[in-house]
Amino acid sequence: MVPMETSVIHSATSAGLANCTGNGDPMVLMASYSTSGAAVAMQTLLRRNVSVSGETDLAAAAALSLLSGEHGPVERWPFYTYLCGAMFCLLMSSGCHLLACHSEHASYVLLRLDYAGITGLIVTSFYPLVYYTFLCDPFSRTLYLGSITVFGAAAVAVSLLPVFEAPELRWARAALFVCMGASGLVPIVHKMLVFGARPEAVVTTGYEVAMGVLYLAGVLVYATRVPERWMPGRFDLVGHSHQLFHALVIAGAYAHYHAGLVYLSWRDMDKC
Repeated sequence: MVPMETSVIHSATSAGLANCTGNGDPMVLMASYSTSGAAVAMQTLLRRNVSVSGETDLAAAAALSLLSGEHGPVERWPFYTYLCGAMFCLLMSSGCHLLACHSEHASYVLLRLDYAGITGLIVTSFYPLVYYTFLCDPFSRTLYLGSITVFGAAAVAVSLLPVFEAPELRWARAALFVCMGASGLVPIVHKMLVFGARPEAVVTTGYEVAMGVLYLAGVLVYATRVPERWMPGRFDLVGHSHQLFHALVIAGAYAHYHAGLVYLSWRDMDKC
């Protein structure tokens, strides 16, 4: 489907009104509307039935324009999925910090939910990027979305293992989440190879790079326990690594939120 230009539609509509008044030619308008199968079929019918009035011609063309779906907003669910993933991540983290002291069992369960929340944020971050970039490429879209979803499910399964919370595996936990996030480089590079000349692709990639840098900084702070490792006791209440980790994650999620807004604007104006 080729998006229709507003100026062309307006000029074609004016020409159609002029020609359909008096000479009975119903074909003027249809040339400027969608080239979908429905439009072609209607065009053929109108060619054969020259008695159709100009008013009916206009109504048919307008109906085809609406039915084609070219002017409606693009699907919002990938963007909303990302927002839900971000909120779920922060909610699980808040619940873990607030209630983990209740009991050993509560701590065990809430830590798993915290890991699941981090995984959910990473996985859903892919959805706007992949869905809107490859809106017109179903194979790539399905491949990337399917891969990251399976990867995320595997990460959640691994995080359920009791050994996963061992202090000596702190780096392993960090590495797992870094690898998940780094896999996003593949669709981003693919996007730039295909759409690198478009300003929307450049802007969204900038936001995604900022998101990745902020997430990576957060993981490094989390894994290295900076700055409290340098001055033990000085950051017990304010400024310790876990607080910095959360602040960096929120900043990264906010950067990706802006990328999502650009994707929506892009695909609302330019569908397949």
